Amino acid sequence: MKVLNFIIFTFLLVGCGPETMRDEGRFLLENRSTFDLKITFRNNVTQEIRAIELADSQIFEGEKFITSNGATFTSQNSTVPATSFGSPGTEVEIVFQNMRKLFYSFDSSEEIIIFSDPVDRNIFRASNYLQIDDEEFLFVLTQEDYNNATPCDGPCE
Repeated sequence: MKVLNFIIFTFLLVGCGPETMRDEGRFLLENRSTFDLKITFRNNVTQEIRAIELADSQIFEGEKFITSNGATFTSQNSTVPATSFGSPGTEVEIVFQNMRKLFYSFDSSEEIIIFSDPVDRNIFRASNYLQIDDEEFLFVLTQEDYNNATPCDGPCE
């Protein structure tokens, strides 16, 4: 009987460890550039593409998702926005009214994640988002992003 009590006590003790943190979150993209945008997420391996269009002053809401570690949302090397936006891959092209374009990517094949420049404006990097409440994180595309985009020779198609 003592052995049975010991086993039950041990089982309860082990089962009462700290609970895993679970957080919900959503990433948002807001267009304040004064230009209509086409944002295209790509996976060059599978050739999968997901494109969204965003008018001036419009907000795109990524899908709500759950993580088991709240630090993932704001970690400097987190790529959680890609998950929230349903990105099929690690590259995105942002076209401003078919006149200029930006390109961002990340590489997670190494031990650390490498973001394309400018790193502080890369939309895949979670720490570039402003936390607007407990569950929402906002990235604003601005006139400065337009100015930093590469002009297209003709249409950006």
